[in-house]
Amino acid sequence: RTDLDTVAVRVDHVTVTVADLSAAESLFASMGFGVAPTDDPHVRLASAGGVTILLVSGAADPSVAAELASHGPGVAQIAVEVLNASFTHDALAAAGVGGLTDVIVDSDGQEQIFTLADAATGVRLVFISRTAHRVPMSAENVKAMYRALT
Repeated sequence: RTDLDTVAVRVDHVTVTVADLSAAESLFASMGFGVAPTDDPHVRLASAGGVTILLVSGAADPSVAAELASHGPGVAQIAVEVLNASFTHDALAAAGVGGLTDVIVDSDGQEQIFTLADAATGVRLVFISRTAHRVPMSAENVKAMYRALT
């Protein structure tokens, strides 16, 4: 067993940067996802069953617009829920994972760690520990990820 195997719980959500929020909403709704507004008019929450996908327009924040300009639309990150963010951070650092942010704590007490995109796969991972009461993802959490990576 690895340290990550000890603390990883599940895929929490996937964040997708979109060029056209209305078109993305329509696509996900046509597939059967419920699409709901968030606290930001440029971010939507698409969900079905236990699957959560955040759709983020470049208008949400300058850092999102920069991401869209640099990398185009697509999966921005995959978030993995972990039991303990600090332990996860230390384990990843000890394993030599580069490009880790410090543990970022939001106003609801959720703790997150962001990684830079991997050069070989383009994948960015976020590790989130919902140490406080379980609250829905806010647009501010999502924008914090983009800001941390720019």
